Amino acid sequence: MSNYRPRGAIAKVFFDRIHNDDVIQQIDMTTWYTMGKLPRKYGGLYHHLNGPDELTLEWLERSKKTSGRFWLQLCHEVAKLFLNMFMTQTDINGFLKRGSMFILSEMQFDEFLTAGGFFQHRERQSALNLCDIGAGDGEVTLRLVHTLQQKRSWQVTTYATESSWTMRNRLNEKNFIVLETLNQIHQADLIVCFNVLDRCFDPHVMLSDIYESLDQTGFALIALVLPYSHYVEKSKYSCCYILCSFLMQWGAFEIVFNTKLLYFVLGWVRDIIERLQM
Repeated sequence: MSNYRPRGAIAKVFFDRIHNDDVIQQIDMTTWYTMGKLPRKYGGLYHHLNGPDELTLEWLERSKKTSGRFWLQLCHEVAKLFLNMFMTQTDINGFLKRGSMFILSEMQFDEFLTAGGFFQHRERQSALNLCDIGAGDGEVTLRLVHTLQQKRSWQVTTYATESSWTMRNRLNEKNFIVLETLNQIHQADLIVCFNVLDRCFDPHVMLSDIYESLDQTGFALIALVLPYSHYVEKSKYSCCYILCSFLMQWGAFEIVFNTKLLYFVLGWVRDIIERLQM
């Protein structure tokens, strides 16, 4: 029964409403940030994140509550049946104001950027340029912006790219500068590319664009969904040695650190946990 999934929108909503809490309680959350044995050339680059921290658990609790709102989930499932005929899944999420992501908490962003030496290069700067590629609704971007603003009194100019028109509207609501292409920004201090390389036409062109848009001392935060499968959105965990190998073969970047992390989708608790158990 642990692998049973009902068919039909209404049956799925009922099933998730009953079983979500039990599923979460059975998971050892410390394994989310723990890697097995890595190849020697990548093991020395691995940075273990301590988690889940308090902010991650708070977000997970919020996601559980959203997932447990029966009538909201039922309305979304019914709407999807109609909207799927002429909208992509990402456009539907933006239209329904759902699908917010969680990858790193503010404390984890701070820990990872500090360990990588990002802040050491910018002690005398008064402003930062940040760009998030495929920013979605911008919730992850906002969390990163808050991290930077709390660390220093920087004026952060936030750029974003996003292919979904509904998500671009949500980014505009947050006063982000939405770019048509990454080539419109130059000398960026930090570029974020979370779970986009597996969805773009040519990852090598994407990496080249990132490299060309960065300042000479700029940093890129890149996450890759594993197992790697182009244009597949169902896997929910990110990053480790396949990404390192990919970047090393490409050759332009210096890899400072890598880690294992989760990305959650607000309200889709059971789907996330099942992917982690695969």
